[in-house]
Amino acid sequence: NDENKVKGTEDNAEVVVNFSKDIEEIKSGLQNMNASKKVYYTNLQATLRLANNTYSNEVNKILILLYDNVPDIAIGVEAGTEYGGTFSEYATIEEAVTGKHEKIASNTRSEILSLKGKNVKFSLLRPADTSYDETWYNTKTGKKIFDFDGSPYVNKIYGTIENPTYGKMYSLDNDN
Repeated sequence: NDENKVKGTEDNAEVVVNFSKDIEEIKSGLQNMNASKKVYYTNLQATLRLANNTYSNEVNKILILLYDNVPDIAIGVEAGTEYGGTFSEYATIEEAVTGKHEKIASNTRSEILSLKGKNVKFSLLRPADTSYDETWYNTKTGKKIFDFDGSPYVNKIYGTIENPTYGKMYSLDNDN
């Protein structure tokens, strides 16, 4: 389904495997995740919120994140962009894409920082050098209209290896 105009919600995340020490239960839950192979927009803010609210108070809370890109949506932010005309707050595609990513980055960064308030230890494993570029095309003509560098928004969300937003960040590449 095309949900380009649907704003992200807290319901965009689900627990596919409950906390368990049983490795087979974890493997089975992950293998059976999204059996219909439906493609979803990534809402990291909803995922972080669900994780943060799932921990009990009687445990060491640790969250290890392997996702390091700019999410597609956030709570209250949709995947699509509109620009020009009387119904949009943005005049150009550049303004619309930048505005969307700014909202997603701000919301997701705030969610990462909320982990600290609940005493959740946070670690991010990410590649040392990755491109976060997007190419935008006209939906009617298919013509390329804009190249976008998402790196500043990745840094706003996660920080850098030397100065993470919260917790620890480790470089991860295919060699190690």
